[in-house]
Amino acid sequence: MLSVLAITLVLVTSGVHSQGTLDPSVCNLPTEVSGGPAIPQFDNIDHFEAYIECNMKDIGETIEVKEYYDSKEDRGALDTIQYGQGIYLIYDYSVLQIYEIVQRTSTENPVCQVRPMQSSAQNGVFGLNPGTGNSGHIFSVAQMFNLGTTGMRYAGTATVRGMPVHRYSLCVYWDQWQSSIQADYYFTLSDYQNPYNWASMVPVRITAKGIAQGPPHHRPGDPVNPNEVTMTQHNFDHVYDIFFFKPYVNDRTVFDIPAGVVCPGRPPVKPLPDIPNAFSYRSEILVKYNFVVSYIDEYYDYNNKLVRYDYKPLSASSNSFGTDNEIVVHDFRTGIEYLTDAISGNCTTRPISNTSFDSEAVDPYTIRMRNKFEFFEFDKVNYSYSGVKELRGIPCDVWIATRMDWPFKGKITSWEWWFSAVGVAASTTNRGVELNVPIHLEVRSLDPTFPYYTIYNTYAFDNSQPKFQYFDINHCFPAENRKRLQVAFPGNYFSQVFSNQTLFKEEFLLVVVETAMVSPLRVTDMQLDYDSSRRILVEFTLLDKAPIVGSVYCSGGCRPETPLQQAVDMVKSAVNSNQFTVQMPSADPNKPLAFTAYPDKYRDDLTVPGMPQKGYSSGDMAGLAMGMVILGLVIGGGSGFFIFRNA
Repeated sequence: MLSVLAITLVLVTSGVHSQGTLDPSVCNLPTEVSGGPAIPQFDNIDHFEAYIECNMKDIGETIEVKEYYDSKEDRGALDTIQYGQGIYLIYDYSVLQIYEIVQRTSTENPVCQVRPMQSSAQNGVFGLNPGTGNSGHIFSVAQMFNLGTTGMRYAGTATVRGMPVHRYSLCVYWDQWQSSIQADYYFTLSDYQNPYNWASMVPVRITAKGIAQGPPHHRPGDPVNPNEVTMTQHNFDHVYDIFFFKPYVNDRTVFDIPAGVVCPGRPPVKPLPDIPNAFSYRSEILVKYNFVVSYIDEYYDYNNKLVRYDYKPLSASSNSFGTDNEIVVHDFRTGIEYLTDAISGNCTTRPISNTSFDSEAVDPYTIRMRNKFEFFEFDKVNYSYSGVKELRGIPCDVWIATRMDWPFKGKITSWEWWFSAVGVAASTTNRGVELNVPIHLEVRSLDPTFPYYTIYNTYAFDNSQPKFQYFDINHCFPAENRKRLQVAFPGNYFSQVFSNQTLFKEEFLLVVVETAMVSPLRVTDMQLDYDSSRRILVEFTLLDKAPIVGSVYCSGGCRPETPLQQAVDMVKSAVNSNQFTVQMPSADPNKPLAFTAYPDKYRDDLTVPGMPQKGYSSGDMAGLAMGMVILGLVIGGGSGFFIFRNA
C-alpha cells in the first residue's frame, strides 16, 4: 500500500528529474495558445495547506490526502486515508527523517516508523534540496509542482468543477520510476474570486497519465504470489482534484507527532529537562477509563530526604478514617511514614512501603528514597523528543516513551511528558522564573485488552526547597515525648531579624539540627518573639526519636537517633558554653551577622502545647492499608504510584 501511495503522491507534488528517455507515445499535448499568462511560480508562498482527492482511474481507487507545507521551518506533512486505513507522514528536514504513522483501524493504536529521508520513496512528495554536509531542505512550491520545468506550454482556458481555469501541459520523464508522464495543470483565472481573498491563480486540478515502472498493485487481503515479479511496467491515469488551497497553515500542530504516538529510533533531538533536587506542585489526576478526578499536593526534598503529599480519599476508597484530607510525611532518614487525618489530627506511624511512589526497594525489607529522575520515572526507559505542542495556552516541549512493565509486567503503556518550552516564564512563589517546568503527563495503554488512560495536570510547580514546617509531625508525638525550649539572643540586629524572620528561623533550625544531632523533622513549632529589653526570644519544640523502627536502608548500618533528653542536654551545653551561634547573611558577604545565645536565658521547662495523640488499633491499620491499596488502584501513577509503581 505504501508504495502505491508514494508513487501516487509524488506525481502530484514532486520535482521530476528529466534525464532518461521519454516515451513519446504517452504525449498528446494540446495545441499551444499564445498570449496566455505565465504559469504561477508562487515565489511569495512559504506555507500552504490543501485537500487533495487522488483518483487513480486505472486501478479504480481513490486516496484522500491533506497536505501541509512549511518552508520557513523546513517541514511538511501528509494526512492520508486509503482502504479505511490512516497514514500520517511527517517530514522533518532538521534531521532528514520521515515519520510514518499508520492506524489500521479506529480501535487500534497508531504505529510509527522512522525512515531516512535520503533513501525513502516518499521523499519525492516534498523533495530534498541537498545542503552543506549532511543537511537538506524542502523544495520550494515551484519545485514541488514542476512549475518552472522547461517544455511547459499554455493550452488556453477550460472549465473544471464549474470554475473557469487556465490549462498548462507538460511531458516529462522521471528516472526514479522510469516513468513517461503527461501532466496537465489547471489554475483558476486570476480574477476569479477565491474564499481566502488571495490575489493569485489557485490550483484546482492536476492530471498525470503515462507509463511507469513500479511494484504490482495489491489491495489488502489479496492473495500473495511468491513468484510474482517485484517491478512491472504499467499504464496509469490519475486525476488529482485540489480543494481548499490556502496560502497558510491554520494549525501548526499538524507538523508534530500526535499525542500518544511513539516513534522508535527517532534521533535524540533534545534531552529531557533537568529536575531540581527539591520542588513542590499540585496535580490534578484524571483517570479517563473510569471517569475519576482527584487531586494531590506534593513536596519533595531529596537533600533532606523528605517527601510530603496531601490528598483527599475518594468515596470509592473510604476506610475507617472516612474521607477527610490526609497528610502523609515520609522521613527517609528513618524510613518512617507519618499519616495524619487533617481534620481530627489523628496520626499513625509505620515503615515506608516499598510500593510507595517515592521509594525504591533495596531488598525485601528495606527501601531508599527515589532520586529526582526516578521520581519522574525518567530512569526506566529512553524518552524521545516529540516536538512542541500547546496546552492550556502554554507552548510545551513534549517527550514520549514506551514501557513494557507498567502498571504490570508485560503491559505496554506510553508515557508522554509535557514541560513548558524554553522561553516561557513561569512565575512561582519563591524563585521568580522557572524554565522547563512539568505541565502534563499522559499514561495510556497500548494494549486494546487493557483500557488504561490517566492524565496528570501539574500546577504551581516551584523548584525552591520546601520549608521544613511543611513536614511538621509535632502532632504525632504525645506531650511526654516532646520538650519545649527557649533560647535568647542579643538584640544587636533586632531589625534585621524581624524583617527576615523566615531566614532567621531556617538558620536557627540548622544550628539545632547540628548541635543536637537530630533530624530537621524533630525541630518544630518555632516561634519568634522579644522581651522588654528587645532581646530576641526563640521558642521551639524538640521531638523524641522516631517511635518505631523504619524501613530505610543504611550502608554500613543506620546511626542510632539521639534520645530526646540527650538532645536537650546537647543544646543546653552548647548554649551554656557560648557555642550556640546563629549566622545570617549581611550586606557584606564576607561578614555575616552572628548571634550567640545568652547562657542565663536558656529554658527547657516550658509547657508543651497539645494533648497526647490517640493511636490506632490493629483493625484501624488494616482498614488504612486496604484504603491505600484502593486509592492506589484509583489514582494510579505519576503523582500517585501507590501500588503499581514497582510492578
